[in-house]
Amino acid sequence: MTKKEFVNAVAEKAKITKKSALTLTNTVFEVLAESLKKGEEVRILGFGTFKVVLRKERKARHPRTKQEFTISAKKVVKFVPGSQLKLKIS
Repeated sequence: MTKKEFVNAVAEKAKITKKSALTLTNTVFEVLAESLKKGEEVRILGFGTFKVVLRKERKARHPRTKQEFTISAKKVVKFVPGSQLKLKIS
């Protein structure tokens, strides 16, 4: 599902205009990103938890040349689905 399709589905389900749904969607994503940037964990009851974790530096190997190299440590976003979401998709 693309962002456009997502916005259209939100507009239809909430019975609001597509413009309002786009504004709402962008605002939710913006607040989520700002919270994660601050290092905060975002818990949405019934959906799941978004958090930033530090991925350690690690060794890797190029599949063709077999040459080893190091992938530096970095922050990544991790999503842990909530139990209600798990039940809905099974």
